Amino acid sequence: MIFNAFFPHLIVTLLMKTYAPGLLTALLLNVPINTVILYKLHKQNFIRVKEIIISTVVVGILLLVMIPFLFTLGGSLINY
Repeated sequence: MIFNAFFPHLIVTLLMKTYAPGLLTALLLNVPINTVILYKLHKQNFIRVKEIIISTVVVGILLLVMIPFLFTLGGSLINY
């Protein structure tokens, strides 16, 4: 979720020069909360840095693969 706050929300906002929905939630809630969670889990030896990196890459790839499907699903649910 920390990665998701910066890519795509922050990048889209900067490139498009307009607010991207979810940016404030991502930066003000997701980043701080998930940072604290990961820090505490790592500090208490529940998770290693290697596991954090691997899970970030795997989930990132899965989310990227799901984007076309989600846009298609969203388009079929919205009737304009």
